[in-house]
Amino acid sequence: KLLLLERRGRGPQSLRHLPKPEALLDAWAEKHRLETYSMHRYYRWMTDLNALAQTIGAIVEQQEASYAVTLTLGAMLRAPFVTQTEQIALLLPERVDLKRLAADGRLQTAEDGYNVLLLTTRTEGPLQYRQKQDGLWVASDLQLYLDLYASAGRGREQAEHLRRERIGF
Repeated sequence: KLLLLERRGRGPQSLRHLPKPEALLDAWAEKHRLETYSMHRYYRWMTDLNALAQTIGAIVEQQEASYAVTLTLGAMLRAPFVTQTEQIALLLPERVDLKRLAADGRLQTAEDGYNVLLLTTRTEGPLQYRQKQDGLWVASDLQLYLDLYASAGRGREQAEHLRRERIGF
């Protein structure tokens, strides 16, 4: 539809080639919205956000589900751009029992002043190709780029830095 693919050959032997992957990523980033996730905001006092993310991640894994760190903490782990964050964001499948997760993780619901943002997704797509970094599962660089690009504040700056440092196109 966007005329980004080139087709070589005919029939079942034909090959499709993406000569400008950056054009596809640009188009994808313009369409991606954080609002496609269900957002759940919590607070837990803990000074080490990596440890907090590991704690929550372990609880998610006890429910036999996957998680992936995204947004600013994910960017700090993959391609540091900012020096600190006061919030963690994790992608989770919507089948995770959030009430149990909050109870087990001693998380308190908070609309303002939250430091834990859980982004639940209907599909496993955003969790595919996650990568282990410093003891945490982090979203793939492409997913991290899309989420950062769609976020407020300095998200786009972080996204572009990640793109230069890790994605390369």
